[in-house]
Amino acid sequence: MPIELFTWAKAYALGSGMILAQGFQYQHHAWAAGAQWVPAALERLQTSQSGIYVNTPWGDYYRGQTPLGKGQFIRVHSAQHQIQYFHQNNQHWIEWSGNSSFGLKRIVQDHQGWLGEGRWHNWTYVLRSGGQGQLTFAMPNLSVRAMRSRSQWQSAIRIRQATLQVFGHSQWNSTRLLFQQGGHQFFFQETHGKEGLNLVLYGRLQLHQNIIWGQLPFGEAQTPWVAGWRHVNNGKIQAEFQTSSSTLFRTASGSIWLGPTWRIGLQKNPIGWQFIAQHPSIRIAGRWDYFSIEVRHHFKFRQQTSIELHDVVILKDPELHIVTQGMHQHPSFLLYVLDEHGNEYPVHLLSGEDQWKWHLPEGTYTWKKPQRSTAPGYTVLFSPEAFTLKRGLTTDQVVQVAKQKTSIHWL
Repeated sequence: MPIELFTWAKAYALGSGMILAQGFQYQHHAWAAGAQWVPAALERLQTSQSGIYVNTPWGDYYRGQTPLGKGQFIRVHSAQHQIQYFHQNNQHWIEWSGNSSFGLKRIVQDHQGWLGEGRWHNWTYVLRSGGQGQLTFAMPNLSVRAMRSRSQWQSAIRIRQATLQVFGHSQWNSTRLLFQQGGHQFFFQETHGKEGLNLVLYGRLQLHQNIIWGQLPFGEAQTPWVAGWRHVNNGKIQAEFQTSSSTLFRTASGSIWLGPTWRIGLQKNPIGWQFIAQHPSIRIAGRWDYFSIEVRHHFKFRQQTSIELHDVVILKDPELHIVTQGMHQHPSFLLYVLDEHGNEYPVHLLSGEDQWKWHLPEGTYTWKKPQRSTAPGYTVLFSPEAFTLKRGLTTDQVVQVAKQKTSIHWL
């Protein structure tokens, strides 16, 4: 493999004038190193952070801009084990993953406590500090799951394509009946309590290259109705439209590949329209309040060798762009997403309007509902609740953060 050197520069047109961010990346076999410099004005906008990184066959080191946000990140791994450490201000997160006795696969320790998870025969378990946990027994056509957290408990049983779920806090207060067949999905959910009875109907149909979904609420809760459509044409043309009774969930996007390398598209979210033109060496993006151009240059230094070398086009890792609406200044939240196999991945939601994540592998993910201990005093909503990451592409995700209203009782 030849020695490769990438350099890039990105210009932002802001009210104070033109601001330039720049960086470089060196790569040789499994070794890589890089650095980027971002002016303070851009760091305040949460576009990205200054930082350095080093990748080796046995570990990685990031400082400044890391896969988990601004901070310091270290990863050391071998054939059987991996240790990751992340530090940001007064918060830390350390994780071990690998193979051990009793099927133990992963242990996590952070400022909120510890977590351990593993698999043994048909059983899967998750244990958390404070007496929390989850136990699952799974077979091809039958599964049973019980879960307990600080704020709620949940039980579920699945028989073939039908799943019955029961939720509660101090007592039972919600039931969901779910049917799934191929790409089709339908569920009915009822929630009852002192506030009354609320019902939600949700349906999702997959018709060849089109997906249609909708959610219709009944009752006193202020849950918005949502309807959407998505079309994918052999990966070359993609379009998505979603409307709702709430402006937060009104989105639209469309993109088309012009040949094997160029992709252009439009995206609409609650903050307005955004235009994107993307190429392996250039990316142009803009909306009403900012415009950016990113340019990368690639140098190759071939080694003297008698072995014939071939150039390989490697797409960059998938990128998740989170746009925070509502409250931009809030504490750091440790949220989680689930992949198609039920595996859990952490996502740190930092304060600010825009932020990018690169640590999630390619695939389809669903946001896990935040617990009260995860975001105390805040409500966090996602639009949409599921998203897909692909190599070489940036996926936009809108997250709404709001301060919970406190009930006042007169004595």
